[in-house]
Amino acid sequence: MRFSATSRRPAKGKATRYAAPQIAAKRCASVGVAVYSLISYLLLYLWGDSVLQIPRGGWFEYVSAANYFGEIVEWTGWAIATGSPSAAVFALWTAFNLGPRAVSHHKWYKRTFRAYPKERKALIPFVL
Repeated sequence: MRFSATSRRPAKGKATRYAAPQIAAKRCASVGVAVYSLISYLLLYLWGDSVLQIPRGGWFEYVSAANYFGEIVEWTGWAIATGSPSAAVFALWTAFNLGPRAVSHHKWYKRTFRAYPKERKALIPFVL
C-alpha cells in the first residue's frame, strides 16, 4: 500500500482491506449518537413534568435504559472505527459501568410502576 506525501491515507484510487469494517463501525457510532440524542430529548421531555411516568417512545419500547444502550453502541462503534486499544478499553469500561446501572434502573421501574411492560429488557433489546 502506497501512501501519498501529505497524509497517512492510501493514495488516490487505492482501496484498503479495512474500508468495509471502518464504514460499518462509523455507521454503528452514528446510530449510537442518534439513539442517544433521541433518548436524551425524550428524557428531558419527561423530566419537565412533576409526575413520574414510564418512559415511552423510541428505544424505550425495548429497553429501560435506552440512553445507556445508545451510549454503549456509540462508543463501541468508535472503538471499532479507530482500532485503538485505548478506545476499546474505554468502550468496555463504559459497558461495565452502565450495565449494572441499567439493571438497577430496570428493577426500580418494575418496583415503582405496576403497569411496567413485562417484555421490556434492561439494556440490550430482547436479551438483557
